[in-house]
Amino acid sequence: MRTYDDDKGRRWVLRIDVAAARRIATFAGIDLVADPPDKWLAMLRDDPVAQAETFYAIVWPTCGAAAAADVLAGFRGDALRDIASTVLDAVTDFFPPPPPDGAKPRSEDDDDGPAESGWPVVYRLAGMCGVDPGPLTLRELVWMVEGHGRDAWERTSTLCALMVNTSPARNPKAKPIEPGAFNPYRPRRRRRREGFEIGKDVSWADLAGSLGVKGEPTKARPAAYLKTGETKP
Repeated sequence: MRTYDDDKGRRWVLRIDVAAARRIATFAGIDLVADPPDKWLAMLRDDPVAQAETFYAIVWPTCGAAAAADVLAGFRGDALRDIASTVLDAVTDFFPPPPPDGAKPRSEDDDDGPAESGWPVVYRLAGMCGVDPGPLTLRELVWMVEGHGRDAWERTSTLCALMVNTSPARNPKAKPIEPGAFNPYRPRRRRRREGFEIGKDVSWADLAGSLGVKGEPTKARPAAYLKTGETKP
C-alpha cells in the first residue's frame, strides 16, 4: 500500500487490487494482467496522461463524486514529479514477488505444458481458494493458494506415510517413513548413497511390485527374472 500527497495537501492511498486493475484497463487502456510489461511500463513512466488516468482509476472508490479534474487538480510541482514512481510502486505491489535466486521459471518445455498468463490465472487462483478476487492483489492470491496447498499437503502427506508404513508388502524392519518425505512444501536434505541392499534396505516384494512382477526371483537367474518378468513356477 502506497501513499501520495498532492499539491493541495491531500493524502491518497494507492492500492491496486483485481478490481482496480480492471478499472485501469477501462480508464487508461492499460491491462496490467493481460498485456506484456514492456507495453505499459513506458507509458506509466513517461506519459503524464497515462499516469493521471491510472491514478484516478486506483483512487476512484475513495474520491466519491469528485470529478477527475478535481482529483487531478493537485498534480503540480513536486507532486507531479512523484506520481510516476508512486504509481509504479503500487503496480509492483500488485504482482507476486520475483522468484528466489536459483529458482527456475516455468517454460514451454515443462511437463505440465506452457505456463498460463493473463486474467484466467487470476480467477483460477481465486477458485482454488474459493474467494472473490476483487479486493485482493495478485500477490495476495498467490500467498493464499500457497497457504491452502501447504495445509492440504500436511494432511495428504500424513495419509501417504500411514498407507506406506502399514502396507503388508513393506519390510517390517524398515525404518518408518516420515510424512515430510511426501510433502513438496517441506525442505529436504539429499543424501548420497552408494547403493542399497535388497532384503535390508528394500524387500523383494517392494522391488517386484514396483516392476510389476509377481512371485519370487530364482536363485539361478535373478537378473533374468528382473529383466523378463519371469515368475516362480
